[in-house]
Amino acid sequence: MTDIRWNLLTERSFAPQRYRIGLVVRGMARPGAAPPSEGHADCVLSSGEPIGFFAETGIPVSGSRGSETATLGVRALSATLAGTVWGYRELMVHRRPYVDRAAAAATGAVSTLLAIEVSERECRQFERAWSSMRVDPGMFGIVGLNCATHAGYAFAAAGLLTRADSGGRHAATSDMDGLDTPTQLFHQLVRGPANERCEVYTGFFGFQPASGWGYRVSFDPR
Repeated sequence: MTDIRWNLLTERSFAPQRYRIGLVVRGMARPGAAPPSEGHADCVLSSGEPIGFFAETGIPVSGSRGSETATLGVRALSATLAGTVWGYRELMVHRRPYVDRAAAAATGAVSTLLAIEVSERECRQFERAWSSMRVDPGMFGIVGLNCATHAGYAFAAAGLLTRADSGGRHAATSDMDGLDTPTQLFHQLVRGPANERCEVYTGFFGFQPASGWGYRVSFDPR
């Protein structure tokens, strides 16, 4: 087991505070490699708490799980299903391998975490976006309103989602390139401002409430 340093990164008293936020792509067995059926996109707040967008039924929004997603196909494409935001408590109940390292290893639920160092301003914008989605998650669809779309909203709010122009310069955007998938979001973040201030981890992840405040983030490398 390896602990991943999270929460406040700054050690000097008068230095600008630095934080970490993250994207977790469920099922991504190698950094950047698309998972089977596209997996699922969660995020990690600066506290270390995992958070993500799901169908109210509990079925992953962009992640296909065979007959479950097929059953939802028509309704999801027409965006008639309510969405919901789950944090640590809900994930422990409904998606335990997403937060329990032992459960992840036992079920082979490998994930890849893109951990991004951010400023206080970027951190607050990212977390305000998730707070807004908790209050009003809205509807979802398999195409265009899925888990990756909503994770993208938060990264866009922080100015971390960008698109290159014809001259190769990156400008902030609120849209993902191509289809909204966890893998596409991963690549678009890595190509943008996060490129020089990110670390990537692949394995089986655990999130455990820490004494006092925040969460302990750990993983078993795969």
